[in-house]
Amino acid sequence: MVKKSSQLADLEALTLNVHDQTVRAYVEESIASYSVGAYRSAIVSIWTAVVYDLYQKVRYLDEQYGDKAAKICIESIDKIRKSPDKKQVSAWERTILKDGYEKIKMFTLTEYEHLERIQQDRHRCAHPVLDSDGFLFQPSPELTRSHIRTAVDVLFSQPPIIGKPAVDALERDVETSVYFPNKLEDVSKALKNRHILSTSNKYRVNLFKFCLKKILYLDINKPEFINRYILVFNVLIYEDRGNFESIDRKVIASIFDNAKEERYNLIVELFNIAESLWNDSSDFFKEKFKIFLKESATNEEKVRVLHIFPELEKELLKYVESSSVDTEHYKHFISLITGLDTDRIKRIEKFIKRIIRHNIDLYCKSKSWYQGEKNAVLIERIIDLLKEEDINYLLEQAVIQQEMDRNDQLNGTTDTMINLFEKTINKFPNTINSWHNFIKKKRNRNWYDLEKLEQKIANYDSFPF
Repeated sequence: MVKKSSQLADLEALTLNVHDQTVRAYVEESIASYSVGAYRSAIVSIWTAVVYDLYQKVRYLDEQYGDKAAKICIESIDKIRKSPDKKQVSAWERTILKDGYEKIKMFTLTEYEHLERIQQDRHRCAHPVLDSDGFLFQPSPELTRSHIRTAVDVLFSQPPIIGKPAVDALERDVETSVYFPNKLEDVSKALKNRHILSTSNKYRVNLFKFCLKKILYLDINKPEFINRYILVFNVLIYEDRGNFESIDRKVIASIFDNAKEERYNLIVELFNIAESLWNDSSDFFKEKFKIFLKESATNEEKVRVLHIFPELEKELLKYVESSSVDTEHYKHFISLITGLDTDRIKRIEKFIKRIIRHNIDLYCKSKSWYQGEKNAVLIERIIDLLKEEDINYLLEQAVIQQEMDRNDQLNGTTDTMINLFEKTINKFPNTINSWHNFIKKKRNRNWYDLEKLEQKIANYDSFPF
């Protein structure tokens, strides 16, 4: 009894999300029927509310936004309603849901299927439909409750998802929902379910432009919402690049010309998502952005646009070579580089090569045992970026640079070398001779646990992958 009361209270709370008073009355009628066990009556009432709400929203789209599909639908309904053939007067009620999905694009496929199930069950409830055993259809309380909740969540609480309503819906989801995700994968799922699959090409183009405006200059309540719009834009580009490319480039240029200077750092993220945005920008904006890079951008921001501005390489290398390797800034800088995607790494390959050699040299030239331990971390961070020649160079220099010192300052870094071997030998089997030479040269240099690395190499010699 307590459970049923709680479920009833949950349904009653849903009515607060129903904006239209007439629709709300039908929902309340459906809930009242549910509360006394009249489940068939409840489903009939909720379907009536669906039909009425659909009709109002289709008419709204026709009158307020001139949507062609909505206009055709309304004209067809009006023609049927005025027909002298009274048998056909309610025919439109059977087709409005299908038209809303197929022609006006108001729902996702999943949403349409949920609403269609309500329509089918309404037919079973309102007519003497017998099952295979000859019994009338008897909906369960769970099914009835599910239909009521679905109708409210999918339809009654939502604006029609096209045109400006689509933009309004996205804005509401991004800026008012406490449940809006902050991870790219989750944002992708959210958009597919509600804002991508349900709209036409024309309206998705509007979403692109709206996101750019929100990111670059439109007022926004909280700064963190801008990051949400960046995630949305990223997903839109990935899912629908064709529509993005169809946007008039002059429109893109105009949006960037209006960008607030305090948001220029966000443009770095946009250029990483769609590099073509730089080419689309006006000369006016390009000059302003170059000034930003010169006077205000952080080194991390410069790295993220290095593929567009190769002239920044010299400045960034100077920063790397003059930085203390144990600072958080330097660690973050290296992490940023190793986190770049494969295509981006290829485009700044020369710069990456310099960073790799710099880190290797710092490690190999360590002047104390403590420094060797500290600099070994630099090798750990770049292992995934190393090529065959880098590994050969590292193994060679780790020997040469320590030969003249009575004590090998790298002898406490065996774990790093084991990790390097395990992660690279299958990818670069030709480095095995360099590994053998390394072991040979280090046997008498008091390397801690060197036998562990030697055993790894011996195992590989016996059973190469």
